Amino acid sequence: MPTVTNPNLTLTESEGRVTIRVRYDAEFSGFERQLVGLGAEYHSHIAIHDFDGGDVLGVALVEFPNSPFPVTVGSSSQLIPRDQSRTVDRSELKGDPANNDDELKARIRIHTTDAQVAFTDEVISEQEILPD
Repeated sequence: MPTVTNPNLTLTESEGRVTIRVRYDAEFSGFERQLVGLGAEYHSHIAIHDFDGGDVLGVALVEFPNSPFPVTVGSSSQLIPRDQSRTVDRSELKGDPANNDDELKARIRIHTTDAQVAFTDEVISEQEILPD
């Protein structure tokens, strides 16, 4: 399956709205690129989760629309940098009680229905905090 590296989550708040920006690199092997020639398609799955520490993410608060990767047929690996953004109301990112900052992480996966393993291993960004 493709690999995801360099995950980065950035939050910008203005006038009750938050712009969520998720950047990462997706790498497709020569084998995965050959599957594209047979009809395979790859797309992203990004979710923003509440996070209060530990090893487990909290509930998904916001999901991005799936976005296809422009993978081409070839024999060597192909690196595709991604930069995806979505703007939501601040209230959609409220995972903690009032007067408590919201700690958030992005979960990034790549999906294809045309392979033995449907999802890549998930990759989690560093934590970002939205002050209450």
